[in-house]
Amino acid sequence: MFKKAEMEPLARKNLRYRILKTEDRYYLLDVERPFLIVYFLPLLIYFVPHRCYEMSKEEYEQLSQSEEKNARLKEAFEKHGLGYSLGTGVGAMLLSRVFDINQFLKFDSSRISNFLAIIIVLLVFGLRLWLTVAYEVPSGLKNSGYHKIYVYPRFVKELLFSIFAYIMSVLFTVMIIAAFLTNIMDNYIGHIGLLIFLTFWLFIGNMFFMRPASNYWIRIKNG
Repeated sequence: MFKKAEMEPLARKNLRYRILKTEDRYYLLDVERPFLIVYFLPLLIYFVPHRCYEMSKEEYEQLSQSEEKNARLKEAFEKHGLGYSLGTGVGAMLLSRVFDINQFLKFDSSRISNFLAIIIVLLVFGLRLWLTVAYEVPSGLKNSGYHKIYVYPRFVKELLFSIFAYIMSVLFTVMIIAAFLTNIMDNYIGHIGLLIFLTFWLFIGNMFFMRPASNYWIRIKNG
């Protein structure tokens, strides 16, 4: 059976957990599982079940932030969305074409350039993994067991824009990596672009496909 639910962030800032609130139930949702889907294939995020822990109203009040903060967060998502993040990345790529600054930023060795690109990839993956494990679910909830739950969005316009932004971030990331591997690109602009678009790719599933301060349909998986 489908239920309407509102997703809220926790008072203690973290990327891994959100609160799902229905008319009569409260759940702590693990939005990072399954992590391969969340990290790399967020387009499938609504087709796989996610782990959640049922809470009492008292536990909900301890973990949740104030209604005023939730309202401000919702307003920020509605006003700005992905515009700033996507605009920054696209702007960096356009500037590299409009202004011929390769002569100032070009490396003397393609090996150094590729090594720096590898370091950027490892740092982004390391940061993403660290943020996943940095917050642990309270032991009382963890010991009580968990449900499997399907989450479906009730926001259409924002979802379409998130899909577009995800596709663009993947395309730009793959293009930049291919350019490094074939020694077509060997300047700082390429490294900045790799940092921006790879970060966007790995974070978009959590931040925008499972965006807080938004409304969803949920369905508890039986069995």
